[in-house]
Amino acid sequence: HLLISKNFNILKNIEIQCYLQIVNKIIKEEYFNFPTNGFLGITSIDNSNIFLEGLTVIILKKNNLVFSHQSGGQKTIISFCLILSNHFFQRPNLYIFDEINAALDFKNVKKLSFKLKSRIKKSQLLIIALRNNMIPIINHLFFIYRFEKKIKIINLKI
Repeated sequence: HLLISKNFNILKNIEIQCYLQIVNKIIKEEYFNFPTNGFLGITSIDNSNIFLEGLTVIILKKNNLVFSHQSGGQKTIISFCLILSNHFFQRPNLYIFDEINAALDFKNVKKLSFKLKSRIKKSQLLIIALRNNMIPIINHLFFIYRFEKKIKIINLKI
């Protein structure tokens, strides 16, 4: 029983390492479309037992220094790259993004919005945003507001 359990963990480790290689390839392709000076990757903390310590996200700068503290915008881009890499394996029918553009500058919001439109097809996107710079990719706009103690919703088809 112990041997079967150990072999199962070895196979799972190999499977996850293969998955990480594919994810890192996709992330590398996506991440380099954003203005950064480094390589983004996901790696296991302990290669011998990935389940013991888990995974970590690293940004390796061109001078081979590991950059471990990310800004809010970089964290958003990293999360978005992870979503795009997962989209390669499984295509959900619905994505919900809550204030995905809050920590990004206008240039990165524009890149992000066009990536969403071009890469995530055949899925519905629900984007909750307080800023209007995601408008170029939408085809329905909902305004939700309170008026005289009632919630009002306006649906505009663009």
